[in-house]
Amino acid sequence: MGHAVQALRFLNLELDNQFQELRRNLVQWSKEDIFSLALADTYLGRSARAAANTRLADRIRDRDIARIMLANATGDIIAASDPGIIGVISIADRGFFQRSLTGETVVESLSKGRYVEYPITIISTMVAPKEMDKPGVLYLVLDTSRFAQRLLDELRVGQSGGAVVLDPQTGIIITPSWATPGQFNPGPHLAALDAIANTGEVLRYRTGAAGMETERMAVAGRNAHTGWLLVVEADAHEILAPAAWLATINGLISLCILVLAAFSLAALNQALGGLRASEARYRSLIETSPLGIATFDGHGRATYLNERAKRILGLETAASLPEDWRLELEDESGTLLPPETLPMARALAEAAPMHGWTAWHRRPDGQRRVLSLNAAPLMVSGQGSDVVAVMEDVTDLYNARQVLQHSKKELETLVEQRTLELTEANRRLLELDELKSAFLSTVSHDLRTPLTSVLGFAKLIHREFAKRFAPQATDPRLAKSATTILANLDIIVQEGERLTRLITDLLDFSRLDSGYYHWKDGPVDLAALARDAARALAAAFGENKGVRLRLDIPEQLPPMQLDPDRIMQVLINLLSNALKFTAQGEVLLFVREIHDTGQTVVQLGVTDTGAGIAAGEIGRIFDRFYQVGQAGGSMETNKPLGAGLGLAICKQIVEHYHGRIRVQSEPGRGSTFVVELPREHSQALPA
Repeated sequence: MGHAVQALRFLNLELDNQFQELRRNLVQWSKEDIFSLALADTYLGRSARAAANTRLADRIRDRDIARIMLANATGDIIAASDPGIIGVISIADRGFFQRSLTGETVVESLSKGRYVEYPITIISTMVAPKEMDKPGVLYLVLDTSRFAQRLLDELRVGQSGGAVVLDPQTGIIITPSWATPGQFNPGPHLAALDAIANTGEVLRYRTGAAGMETERMAVAGRNAHTGWLLVVEADAHEILAPAAWLATINGLISLCILVLAAFSLAALNQALGGLRASEARYRSLIETSPLGIATFDGHGRATYLNERAKRILGLETAASLPEDWRLELEDESGTLLPPETLPMARALAEAAPMHGWTAWHRRPDGQRRVLSLNAAPLMVSGQGSDVVAVMEDVTDLYNARQVLQHSKKELETLVEQRTLELTEANRRLLELDELKSAFLSTVSHDLRTPLTSVLGFAKLIHREFAKRFAPQATDPRLAKSATTILANLDIIVQEGERLTRLITDLLDFSRLDSGYYHWKDGPVDLAALARDAARALAAAFGENKGVRLRLDIPEQLPPMQLDPDRIMQVLINLLSNALKFTAQGEVLLFVREIHDTGQTVVQLGVTDTGAGIAAGEIGRIFDRFYQVGQAGGSMETNKPLGAGLGLAICKQIVEHYHGRIRVQSEPGRGSTFVVELPREHSQALPA
């Protein structure tokens, strides 16, 4: 079993090396500025995502990686080696994503991916954000079967022996691609194999169909990075020949020695070949890297620069490497930076990586470029004698940030100036509003006083003329003149009363709009108040013989805390409008109490059979100074028009009590105005 034990150790070591390399690469990539910048939800960040896609696609070339993706803090894919999956995949609910956001580098196996039907292995790590942005997660996906089979195919023990990978978490079993169906079946013995893992003990078990069973011998080990159970098994008859025990033991010892020697030689050759292939891969990777890579000895002399580093430093045509180009690095002001403060020297002195350094470099052609520098010591036998530096030309990015900062300051200045202007304009508007209210109050008072006198004298003249002079006009011409004079006096009275109502509406609207109106709330029975409103307009309805007033009012309703004068004003206004615009038919005044969704509402409504309101005007009739028909609506009437404030005042009064007023109308069929007052709000108002 020595060959099997040796194969198990080799398989375990190779898995460790592969995953350590993948983890190191992923952590190193996550620190590149392009991925941190791509996390920002800004114009610059969105522009960086295209470059990030290209870089991720370059990362998976010549590797066993299926794809690499960058997710933001909400789990959405914002950059990927395959751009077609951007915006399609979300990993917000994945455990590895949540753990990586805390800074942990996670290795996790899944029986199948969310978007693929084969087993996958995920390695993920956090990408630190720039400035105040949220972190993200960079993760790569391996095809578990293909990745593991590449290693398993290289291991054989005897004629039918080899290695198998079992993942206890997902239950998947991976066998070599050359295995026949049923050749490896350690699944039923998983618990026993898990018990001997890493102990060196040998497990013997029988497998195969009844009558064709074979005895297998196996050793097992658990890989620390993946948690996979590695099993190397072989046919027991190939290991234990049916001979004497002593001969068998001696033969096995000799066989083990020979197998061990052969395996060691093969492993050494394989390792040397792997080293050469790895060296070629890394050299190809470095030479084609979009980042500048350079190595320095302990004295600061450059020992190697890749092609990108030479282009960044302007040394494409230089015959030799610079003696100490660190002396050409400056700060933003142009002052040379001391060599001992640079990340290369710091990394060597502190034996630790240095990230996120920015310096300015003046190239031989005179251009001054901004460089982003990272450095790490090259450790040999636990000591660092050389240092590797990674550089990136971020001049365009730096200039863009400077432009953004300048634009930000200009915008803040403009916002501040505009805020001051708006504050001053608001102050002036408040002053003008107060002047308007004072003007309306003064003008209304000054107009109302002489108007009252005019109305009083007009009514007196009308009464005296009709009583004393009109009866004496026996001559037909005088009688006709007397009739004309009485009609003109009627017009004076009617227009004077209309002007009085207009002044009252203006004054009421001004007080309500400015919030200066004093509400006189008290307990009000809306049923009784509605009957009072009907009595107040009984004479007006009596004069118009073609319109009948009908009431649908309950005997009594529980009182509500309201201003009776204001509610009366609403009812009078609605009834007056109905009478004014109804030439023939009926006007209905109704009061109802309804219960809806746990709330009690009292409805006051007026329905008429008048001209109706066009659909295009219904949305505007409650606007101040708007009159039905002025926009070419369907209502036609010879009635005198008011100021267009009546319904606007009604709306303000109703909304003061947390109620609402609405209308339903159809041209030629009449209109219905409904006022809804919630009982709960009115009872909560102070009396």
